[in-house]
Amino acid sequence: VRRLVRGAMAAEIGSLVDQFGRSFQAADLGLSKMASGLLATQSVVNEVETATNSKLANFRGAVAKDMQTLQGQLLGLSHRLTALHGLVRQLAPSQSAYRQAVFEEIYEANRWGAAGGGSGGGSDLGATEPLRVGLLEAIAEHSIGLVVDAGCGSLAWVPDLLAAAEARGHRPAYCGADIARPLVESHARQASDASRTDMRFVVADLTETEGWQQLVDTCGGEKPL
Repeated sequence: VRRLVRGAMAAEIGSLVDQFGRSFQAADLGLSKMASGLLATQSVVNEVETATNSKLANFRGAVAKDMQTLQGQLLGLSHRLTALHGLVRQLAPSQSAYRQAVFEEIYEANRWGAAGGGSGGGSDLGATEPLRVGLLEAIAEHSIGLVVDAGCGSLAWVPDLLAAAEARGHRPAYCGADIARPLVESHARQASDASRTDMRFVVADLTETEGWQQLVDTCGGEKPL
């Protein structure tokens, strides 16, 4: 009986060992296939990476070449514009007429942007707050009867100054001068429409002596600021 039991156990153990062996062989085969698959995947990844780097290098080279070409074209355009600028200055009836044409085009084309009503960021309410505070104090302290604004631009901050002065019991007259005729004429129409007889405007080139004389003749008044 013992022999039979031992024989049966040995056979069972042998069968189990054989099954484990086959399982290990299958697992080893699966791992080998997985490793082969990973190696193949890595090879594909390397090929893609190499191709991508090559394409990126070619793209960067093409972009750099295009940028050099564009820079050359822009430089050539700058030279032509400079030459055209000089020609326009020569053709203008006078330097004052040229300056007037330049500033009128700046306002018409909104070259300085919308800030400051078209006169640029330096003319908006935030940028001019220290100036308005100082002018308001001077108006009150010296009883200023006339504010002369030489280079009035868009008047973005002027209404706030005059309103603040009026709130303190002061109402100085205002006279604005600028070289841009359409701008000045627009201000004059608006003042007339609002019946602001205390506001006057003059077209003047203040880089010329004649411009200052025009300013004095138009503004006049006592205790100008």
